[in-house]
Amino acid sequence: MTNHIFLSYSQQDESKIPAIIKNLSQQELYGGNELSVMTHEPKEFEDSRQEIKRSISQADTVVVVWTPDGARSDWVNYEAGMADALGKRIIVVRPDENSPALPANFDSANVQVVNLAGLSVAA
Repeated sequence: MTNHIFLSYSQQDESKIPAIIKNLSQQELYGGNELSVMTHEPKEFEDSRQEIKRSISQADTVVVVWTPDGARSDWVNYEAGMADALGKRIIVVRPDENSPALPANFDSANVQVVNLAGLSVAA
């Protein structure tokens, strides 16, 4: 069985993503099943919001990488809000001690917070 994960993160955090995925896989937060990570790569002339909604609708879980850059990103906030509105399971990853406080809407029963302080981001 494959779990489809929509990964929401700021482009400034791209170097952290392989280590985050590896760490989450090692913790078996997905029941030990294979992961299929989906990210949104906007195509020219597409309606990005509709495409994001479609991708999140197809995902089993949405992983939100919550860093200072992620918290400031309109897209990360939009994707997290869309996941919440669609009732998706959300895993919020706080990769280091600089991760900002979580917004009030992350206080939902569908939200699991994973603190990865000290995570090695080396590839």
